[in-house]
Amino acid sequence: GLTYDVVHARVKKMIQNKVIENFLTIIDFEKCGFLYYSVLLKFADDKFENFLLFNSQLKLDPLVIRRFACVGEFSFMFEIVDNNYISINDKLNKIRSQFHDMIRYSQIVPIQDHHFYRAKLE
Repeated sequence: GLTYDVVHARVKKMIQNKVIENFLTIIDFEKCGFLYYSVLLKFADDKFENFLLFNSQLKLDPLVIRRFACVGEFSFMFEIVDNNYISINDKLNKIRSQFHDMIRYSQIVPIQDHHFYRAKLE
């Protein structure tokens, strides 16, 4: 195997040469006492005038992890963590009432595992 110093020097050089641009931290929210959910939203086809306000409010929420535009049945998805389902549901109800003309329906789905991040290194 390679020594720590050799590996460290190679990684440092790859960072300097922009071969490695960033590192990704994967948090196990369950071990931190949080529940992790995806909230799926279907927007009304002609009601996007409040989308920038909607998206900026989600961006400012420290419990919202990521936001995505979707293709298919749902228009938008965001991932949220909290310590109980009731507070997540209350937050979604507040969003639905504020943007009632824009959101046609929604669904909350628990995220069980980050299997898409896992890779076996040999």
